[in-house]
Amino acid sequence: MSNAGNGTVSRYVSGSGGALGLLGTTATDPGTIDAAASPDGAYLYVQTGAAGNVDEFAIGADGSLTSISSVSVPGAAGGEGIVAL
Repeated sequence: MSNAGNGTVSRYVSGSGGALGLLGTTATDPGTIDAAASPDGAYLYVQTGAAGNVDEFAIGADGSLTSISSVSVPGAAGGEGIVAL
C-alpha cells in the first residue's frame, strides 16, 4: 500500500479468511503515489510524485523489501499511475 503522506509503503500478509496482517513499512522517496509488482512477484516498483522518481525493490519470500535503485523520470513530478510488465 502506498502511503503518500509519509513516503513509505506498507506490507501486508493475507491470513485465514482473508484477514490482513501488517508486516511493516518500508521507506521510499517522498510523495509515494502508486506501486506495481512485476508479473513474477519478484520486484516492486513505487512511483514517488514529489521528485518524479520510481523506486525499485526486490520482494523477499517473507514479504520483505530490499531497495535496489531509484530512477528519476523526466517530467514525472506530480504524475500518478504506474504499471509493471
